Amino acid sequence: MLKKILALDSDQERIDLVAADFNSGADTFAGVSAYGLLEALGECPDEGDMISYMYARDFRLNDAWNESLCEDLAPYVTPERLAVIKEACEQDIDDIELTAQEERVLQLQQDINRCENDFSDFGVRDWTLEATDGTVLCFRGHVGDAGEVYGVLGPYDLRKGYPEVNGVEFDSFSLKIELKELRLRGPESQP
Repeated sequence: MLKKILALDSDQERIDLVAADFNSGADTFAGVSAYGLLEALGECPDEGDMISYMYARDFRLNDAWNESLCEDLAPYVTPERLAVIKEACEQDIDDIELTAQEERVLQLQQDINRCENDFSDFGVRDWTLEATDGTVLCFRGHVGDAGEVYGVLGPYDLRKGYPEVNGVEFDSFSLKIELKELRLRGPESQP
């Protein structure tokens, strides 16, 4: 099947052929490895948009998560709630009951810190190729430690959607936005 694709002169003709097959549901090229298909369509699997991720790690796995608990939560809780947390800390209560929002704040703070101060654990490369009819063929692959791409999924594999990435995006920008949205507004948010 790969020979049929490679028989066409231009990358765009090849993309259009695969897009037409994909749209028709014939899936003639579904048996071609996504890595090979990506190369046949003119893309280098070692290049492409890459996003780096950290493995998701619960903030509680950081032994020092509760040492700055009051300071970390101050802008995100009411003064009354902060007083309850301070009292529990002063009494050395190890298992302070936190709300879901407080846990989310602490998790985001840890994720941002890890993204800014640790090396990424893994990367994902994405490729999108557009056919002349507007069809977009999507590919996704994981990036190894040496920069090699493996586990490439092609449009036939991704027809039902992208698999979940079990990690925190290494670019902490979106995490900071989410954390900022959890901040309390007004004078009561001042520590």
